[in-house]
Amino acid sequence: MNPKPPIRKSIKSKLTFSMIVMLIPLVFLAIGSYIIIQRSVETLPHFILTTTEETKIANLQNLLLQAVMPANDYLIHGKPYEQKEFLEIGQRIETRFEELLTIQSHNRVTTDIIRDVYRLWGKANDIGKTILIIPNPREQINEDTVQLMEKMDQLILDAANNLNRVHDILINEMKHESSNIQKLSAATPFLIVSLLGIAIVMVIVLSILLNRNILNPIIELREGAEQFSKGNLDHRIAHQSDDELGQLATTFNNMANILMDHQKRLKEMSITDELTGLWNKREFNNQLEREFARAERTNRPCSLVFIDIDHFKKINDTYGHAAGDNVLQTTSLLIRKGLRPIDIASRYGGEEIVIIFPETIKQKAIHIAERIRKDIERYDFELLDEQKIRLTASLGVAGYPEDGKTQHEVLDKADKAMYLAKKSGRNQVYPAPE
Repeated sequence: MNPKPPIRKSIKSKLTFSMIVMLIPLVFLAIGSYIIIQRSVETLPHFILTTTEETKIANLQNLLLQAVMPANDYLIHGKPYEQKEFLEIGQRIETRFEELLTIQSHNRVTTDIIRDVYRLWGKANDIGKTILIIPNPREQINEDTVQLMEKMDQLILDAANNLNRVHDILINEMKHESSNIQKLSAATPFLIVSLLGIAIVMVIVLSILLNRNILNPIIELREGAEQFSKGNLDHRIAHQSDDELGQLATTFNNMANILMDHQKRLKEMSITDELTGLWNKREFNNQLEREFARAERTNRPCSLVFIDIDHFKKINDTYGHAAGDNVLQTTSLLIRKGLRPIDIASRYGGEEIVIIFPETIKQKAIHIAERIRKDIERYDFELLDEQKIRLTASLGVAGYPEDGKTQHEVLDKADKAMYLAKKSGRNQVYPAPE
């Protein structure tokens, strides 16, 4: 029996080895593609849930801020339809909380925060209902009612701020999911290029399918998520399919529309001066109108104090605007620390600050103004280089009804009194002459 020629065995082994080698990249290609596609499919539903959840959070936050208005307007106007409006908004808020608390994608932190917000809303809702059953509110507003309204405002503000924490958590989750999608997108072409030498036809076909059906939409979604995370809410994701990726693109665009509307509403509702933390001039005018309407309705006094920091321009010119800003911030803190909850301090412009003292006669406002003047005069203002300086302020005081029958007349008298204080030597309280 003749042995087989060794060359045939060698060729057979090479053929077998070559076939195995040719099959290996195909197997890796199939397995790798399956893993990447599977991970993409697993990632996208959570990404969709997160964006949907973010939309619900933004909607709830907007509803909470809206809930304050009917109760506040009811105290001013006393219209029955404002009670109905409050109840309708409250029902929508309850529905949103039910939806959020049943979503399974919450981590424990966001769930606890939402439950805390729900408790805050419950307290604010009870206060709102209490306010809205006051008969003839325009005739019965007192300090207790005002405090109830302020407590409700604070509860709603705390609830909205807590929802901002949930918003930040969800944005971080979206960034994390976006990063995962980006990594998957980067791994796919690398895998295709690695196996291109043996499975050229298969790789080309597969790459075309991936790019057309999965990769391009994923990249667009990633870029959209990056734009949204940077605050570019004008960005929109183009989508042409009705599958999950197309639905996700639609969700992204709807979320951007809602966030733009929410951002616009928050901007419109912004009522504080960014530097000092006091009410801004627009809100001051609103508060002044409300307080004088209440004073006229109840025939109660109301006083205004105009405050101007002496030689403020010299501070800016000598030490710089950063030092001037620091002086304004510190002065605002000195003023606010001695005020009652119902007193309203506002930055009127530049270094001018105006305080509304509801239910306060002119003589009492003069005493308070003198205390503020002394607090400013005695305080060591620390500049950015740790240098300390002493400052003074000139204050003008006017009261309703002795100095005017309208808010504009009283405001003008307080302003002129402040300028008389400056002309008379500064660092003094000057009452408007009756």
